[in-house]
Amino acid sequence: MGNANISFKWVNTTGNGPAIGGLVTDVLVVPVEQQAKGKGKESSGKGKKQGKGDAATLVWSKVLSELDKALGGQLKPLLAAEEFTGKAKAVWAMPVRKGDALKARWVLLVGLGQADKADMKQATDCLVAGFKQGLKYKSAPQHTVLLPTTLGKLDLADLSAAAVFAASRASYKTQQAKPDNPPKIKTVALWTPAAHKLGAKTLQVAQIMATVEANTKDLANMPANLKRAETLATFARAIKGRGVTCNIISNVQQIQRKFPAFYAVAQGSVREDPPRFIHLTYTPPAKGSGKTAVKPKRHIALVGKGVIFDTGGVQVKPGNFMNDMKFDMTGAATVLSVFKGLVQLQLPNIKVSCFVAATKNAVGEFAYTPDSIIDSASGKKIEVRHTDAEGRLTLADAVYTAAQQKPDEMITIATLTGAAMMAVGHCTALMGTDDKLVGRIDQSGKRVGERIQPLDLFEEDFEAIKSKRDAADLSNSLDQRERGHMTAGAFVISFGDGVPMAHMDIAGGDAKDGNATGIAAKGLLQFLIDSAHPSK
Repeated sequence: MGNANISFKWVNTTGNGPAIGGLVTDVLVVPVEQQAKGKGKESSGKGKKQGKGDAATLVWSKVLSELDKALGGQLKPLLAAEEFTGKAKAVWAMPVRKGDALKARWVLLVGLGQADKADMKQATDCLVAGFKQGLKYKSAPQHTVLLPTTLGKLDLADLSAAAVFAASRASYKTQQAKPDNPPKIKTVALWTPAAHKLGAKTLQVAQIMATVEANTKDLANMPANLKRAETLATFARAIKGRGVTCNIISNVQQIQRKFPAFYAVAQGSVREDPPRFIHLTYTPPAKGSGKTAVKPKRHIALVGKGVIFDTGGVQVKPGNFMNDMKFDMTGAATVLSVFKGLVQLQLPNIKVSCFVAATKNAVGEFAYTPDSIIDSASGKKIEVRHTDAEGRLTLADAVYTAAQQKPDEMITIATLTGAAMMAVGHCTALMGTDDKLVGRIDQSGKRVGERIQPLDLFEEDFEAIKSKRDAADLSNSLDQRERGHMTAGAFVISFGDGVPMAHMDIAGGDAKDGNATGIAAKGLLQFLIDSAHPSK
């Protein structure tokens, strides 16, 4: 798992800590800023292009001056000669000479780009590039990062979190990865020139958030031949902590009776891989022994799509479209991992319920068929226009069940539609019935570097999903391709029984190059943290 074995610590909180020349480390990572074109700040030297006003330059900071001194004055001329400008994600490396004051083996300058364009995603991505370079060096388990106190709108807390996220992401390997020779990062020390009050708690929260992303990737990356509905149930049962209850329905007859739409999808794999309905609840416990628990100020329901593998059903996916369908349970992996994170944080003020309907969408003699009309937990009849629109059927029963708990708001997250991928690319398509809820999710996600694209649901989207057959209320798929991500969202939201809802379609960003990304996991946990600690 990504950051399970990394220790994070501060080495200078008072401003009177060790000077740069006194740092002892294997790899010194130095994030640097790029000056915008035409600005007049001092560059790294008088290189061929850097002295010109129309060229981007490296901002030569006090930290770089001290580092240059610790390296015997060789840094500035080398950077000028190689025209390193601090461009975002650019990495410049040099070995440290034995006679230099700095007791490090390698120095890595990592470009952060221009400060006025910086956000958490860019800062994290840039630092990932630096840590990946550091991982190439043999026997270099100790990394120290010289963090600036600010970068544009980002403060030190943001930048320290970005460093934690980046180290975790750069060192992540799947649980099935082959043993490798290069050592992993074991310790990351954070140094900043100015005094600050950020302590171990700041790093702990960031590390839990990074672990949530890593857990999500672990579950999603598990090979298709090893992953079953019970895999998610096992993960859920293992979540322990104060205020946690876990209820898992494994009885197939009970699932068939209580969740008919979910069962319709599950019936094709019920013998080989029986379904599981997972319900977790966290209620913040009272502080101290013998005290009466305080009633939560808000109840939030999370519902994740848990299709373990999606063949498309009897209307099987064509060509390579079935590849990567082990990731179709990423929504479930996300909400389960986030739930584990909030339990570790013991968040106050909010009750959180988590629901997952876990099953494969299989091909076989018992699989459900197109042109069927099926029941749902809500009582609405659903016309099955296409068996590859299965996720919304499993979500329909899970969402309705969640709504019966009377939460104040509900969030669904799913790899639901190819249309979302076409519409927003490697981002989360976010829509909902409550603009304030959508806005809070968007704001929380961006705070930790998530790419989210809010979209507007129209009344026409809800009209479009109505079945044209008199025996059914809704259709699970439409003939037209336009606004497919929006009509799918409208379908899921239609089972929310009036609860304010937001729907996150992560089909565009759940995986890249055959590897899970953990998209939206950190943002969803940050949303819960913000909900537990509302600003005054």
